[in-house]
Amino acid sequence: MSKHLVVFGHGQGDPGAMGNGYQEATFTRNILGQKLKAWASKLKRNQIDFYNESLDMF
Repeated sequence: MSKHLVVFGHGQGDPGAMGNGYQEATFTRNILGQKLKAWASKLKRNQIDFYNESLDMF
């Protein structure tokens, strides 16, 4: 079994790239993050943990 840690980057006042109405930090945490969490919950042979987003670190 493999274990992985996902850290969604940006925070602390750095929104990352901006374009097409999105900020990178918002996109990765809210849109991509939800999809990754749903996918990770279905895995049986691997474990994926997600770093605490409330810490707002990059």
